[in-house]
Amino acid sequence: MSLQLRDAVLPPGQFKGGSTSQEEDEEDTGSAREQSESASTATPQPAMASQPTVHRKRSDHAISCNVSSPLAMTTYMIANLPTRLDRKGVLDLLRVNGFLGTFDFFYMPCDFETHRGKGYAFVNFKEASLGFFFSQCFHQKQLLPGEQRMLVKPADVQGLRENVARIIRTRHRKNIRQADYLPLVFWQDDLAGIPLSEDYLPAAFFTAIGLQK
Repeated sequence: MSLQLRDAVLPPGQFKGGSTSQEEDEEDTGSAREQSESASTATPQPAMASQPTVHRKRSDHAISCNVSSPLAMTTYMIANLPTRLDRKGVLDLLRVNGFLGTFDFFYMPCDFETHRGKGYAFVNFKEASLGFFFSQCFHQKQLLPGEQRMLVKPADVQGLRENVARIIRTRHRKNIRQADYLPLVFWQDDLAGIPLSEDYLPAAFFTAIGLQK
């Protein structure tokens, strides 16, 4: 079964901090229409420098767009994930859609009794533009007909260091005994993910991000 997203990318600028209210969508649409009408009669201006482009490996349904992120956000929460997907399934979803190597932290909380995901996950991207691009690609998309559309918004905790610090300091982490349930960090050239624990990560990792162990 393909994990490729079913829908096209949202138009640049449609996603604003995860808001999905109908009133804001209508305001954005009206604003865009006014800008378009104004632009049609405005005096031509000198060409601006091109915005950074995120290039992704192309496929039959490849997604590509220019990214200009107005927010310095790198950590995003993905909600409404199908509970049929485990951690590997969500990581595969990111990888087949071209995001392999773009993030350094991933955490998908799981129910210890059912061993299934709780329907949401957190991803920290290496650059704010990559995170913004990700939100444009995944927000309000669905994997299969009839499933809820995924919601993507900036997380409350931002950045690799702060997310690692939160996990290290929380008591909840001490209750996680199996590596399969721990958050993953992608340090240096690692693409498989290393469980966030002193048992798996060297002291050099914590020193590198400013957390002395």
